[in-house]
Amino acid sequence: VAPFYSGALAPNHSGVDNQDYRAIIYSREGVMVGLYVDRHDDAYRWACGRRMDYNPVTGAVELIALGERHEEEPREIPPPAAERPAAKLFAAYSDADMASIGLHAELLSRVRALEDEAALDAMRSETPPAVHDGLIGLASGLTLDEVKALLEPPPSRMDSFADAMSTEQSGRFFRLVESDEELERMLGASLEEWRIFLHPTQRKLVTRNYTGPAMVRGGAGTGKTVVAMHRAMRLAAGFASTGGKVLFTTFTSNLAADIDANLDRLCGIEERKRIEVKNLDRWVGEFLRKEGYPRKIVYGGEETERLWDDVIQSYGSGLALSREFIVDEWRQVIQANGITDEGGYVRVSRAGRGTPIDRKTRMRLWKVFEAYRAHLDEEGIAEQDDAFRDARRILNSRPALLPYRAVVVDEAQDMGAEAFRLIRAIVPPRQDGDDNSLFIVGDAHQRIYQRKASMQSCGIDVRGGRSARLKINYRTSNEIRNWATAVLKGVAVDDMDGGTDTLAGTVSRFHGPSPRLEGRKTFREEIAVVAEWVNTLAASGCRPEDVCVLARTAGQVAAAERELKRCGHTPIILVANENDDRGVPGIRIATMHRAKGLEFTAVALVGMSASEIPPKKALEACPDAAAAREVEARERSLIHVAATRAKRWLLVTWSGALTPLI
Repeated sequence: VAPFYSGALAPNHSGVDNQDYRAIIYSREGVMVGLYVDRHDDAYRWACGRRMDYNPVTGAVELIALGERHEEEPREIPPPAAERPAAKLFAAYSDADMASIGLHAELLSRVRALEDEAALDAMRSETPPAVHDGLIGLASGLTLDEVKALLEPPPSRMDSFADAMSTEQSGRFFRLVESDEELERMLGASLEEWRIFLHPTQRKLVTRNYTGPAMVRGGAGTGKTVVAMHRAMRLAAGFASTGGKVLFTTFTSNLAADIDANLDRLCGIEERKRIEVKNLDRWVGEFLRKEGYPRKIVYGGEETERLWDDVIQSYGSGLALSREFIVDEWRQVIQANGITDEGGYVRVSRAGRGTPIDRKTRMRLWKVFEAYRAHLDEEGIAEQDDAFRDARRILNSRPALLPYRAVVVDEAQDMGAEAFRLIRAIVPPRQDGDDNSLFIVGDAHQRIYQRKASMQSCGIDVRGGRSARLKINYRTSNEIRNWATAVLKGVAVDDMDGGTDTLAGTVSRFHGPSPRLEGRKTFREEIAVVAEWVNTLAASGCRPEDVCVLARTAGQVAAAERELKRCGHTPIILVANENDDRGVPGIRIATMHRAKGLEFTAVALVGMSASEIPPKKALEACPDAAAAREVEARERSLIHVAATRAKRWLLVTWSGALTPLI
């Protein structure tokens, strides 16, 4: 089928006769596009069923599967209502509607015949990806205008086929190679580098030149971390001639280790040298040590608990406030707002705090906080927020101290106010209008730590068109995504900038089995269900190392390991700060917190019992109903995060009663 061509491949000395293989090439206006490789007859058959053309709606050069052609049959008189076939999936949309999202005329009749989303999913390999995304959006309940908004506008003018191949939209599927050197580099690239491609929407965020801080939001699986890594790589490449480094930071050390390993695979040697990956606590600790910081940084634990016991016993009697309330007030109001005197505490807003307290009570409480601060000073102890503030003071006094020209922040929803203020101080805003210093990604629906902050109040302003949302989920099936989102129903989610956020309008790119829910009498029986489930998945090609069992506590992880061994499986516990080597066979097991940033073909959430979730100890420590609601909201987010680690299969088990959060 002109203008397709084929040619035999050269011998590869592997014992395979490459003369039996054909590479299918499309040639037009001096541009040659490699498309397909297969055995002789299969390659020709593939080419005969395809047409290549530019789509003016999606702005991409696309391969169109022609399918079988049939003469149009005469219309039949509709049968009585009781005998009518099931309604077609896209019956509510006109041909013009379908054309407006880029559907080719050759595919229209086949799309019109679809009756359900499973049939649409089966057409995936035959439908251009951008068009298929639009069809999924319509089938998922998005309006026609919402689906059109997902499409990137095509260039206004193109003079050649090379121009069409060079659009951002075509770049999602094709890479235009313009020199022998570039071709050699690509052929020598790692498999991981070949795997990581960007959607045009993502690429635009990565390549854009910003005039201030930029923020990218998006639900789980929408590619925020991939975008952040590509952004770091691009910035590092741009700093090669002018000097400077990129700090890539996040809240947890586990996620930092995973990002560090992925950047090793993604970046070239010179780019990688200019990117430093550290979670923020580690960075602050190392920075302050270099500066001769005299205090010991602590993150709660026995040392601070002992100090609280002393000051509450001495100064807290008669307040009619629980110990839990007083400690929480210190963390959520005093430390979060950097309050250093009684007047600041009396004036500060306590919006969101469940228990109201009057001016007189605040003044009495300040005596407790003042004594606690004195104890910290006496023992040379700094809490996390203290360390962030002290690091910021040093940077403000010596602005040229650091080598960084940009900071990339992942999982920003878990950063507190002092963390944001410190990040702003690490790379102060530039005054020349070319300010690519801050690139932040996050999703408050995945907040699993007790930290809320408004970036704008911390000196990070992402207004002026520098805020974007990713809406296409590449990782998780539509069924699992819907289930995980339903867990968050009724939870008010902020957007990290003083407003509210929503997952409405997000669509998944594929369908899969519905999550399977199984209740049993004991935890041992739960793991027996998991063991049998893994055996069943093996028949579908899912390897044990592509399965992860997630539990709420470390004790449950240890128990699951013992039971899986008893059932004949090889379990691998994912430990903190170590990258998961998928080359080692065995079912992965981890806490739900450890799973942040990971993904697996199949995930089992075990121990989802009312007796375990939400943890009774955490609820009992809540000083009021508002704090209890916050605990429940974080637990819902944790379940949401854990469930969305799964690509295709999700199993949920519990013993006794199911947690009321599901």
